[in-house]
Amino acid sequence: ELTGDRPSMALLDTEWEALLKDRQMIRHINKAKGTEEMMQLPLNITRIIESAKRVFNVKANDRSNLRPSDVIPAVQNLLDHMKIVRGSDPLSQEADSNATILFKGLLRSRLAFKEVVKEHRLNKLAFDHVIGELQNRWDRAFVSPGEMVGVLAAQSIGEPATQMTLNTFHFA
Repeated sequence: ELTGDRPSMALLDTEWEALLKDRQMIRHINKAKGTEEMMQLPLNITRIIESAKRVFNVKANDRSNLRPSDVIPAVQNLLDHMKIVRGSDPLSQEADSNATILFKGLLRSRLAFKEVVKEHRLNKLAFDHVIGELQNRWDRAFVSPGEMVGVLAAQSIGEPATQMTLNTFHFA
């Protein structure tokens, strides 16, 4: 059904080029990191998608009503609004790009048209919910400059250490 639709094919081609560029950049970053594969990102995209599938009752054999003209511009708009370093000067833009490159690459791959339609089978309502939830959680994830986070950092470090100690005690 998309074979003769030139605008949709152009959108899919631009999405493909962006995914290839993201893959190349992430491989370059991982090569510099060595054997450490774990990366901390601010949102759990998979959980948000699964939650939307549950809320909107999306079944594994449902057919999606999304088109590339719905998905690709919405994802691009979401990525354009995700800024960490505000400003229009080249240094601010480069700092923002460096700060968000991994997250934007993950978002682009998880919300690629084929992934959304074939793997997750999201409908228009569920997809709009996912986009809105991602934007909402991104906006809430920021900490104001000067915010005291020492207690939170101490809890984040102390809890796994305590759990590890308790696990060791039970296995002894």
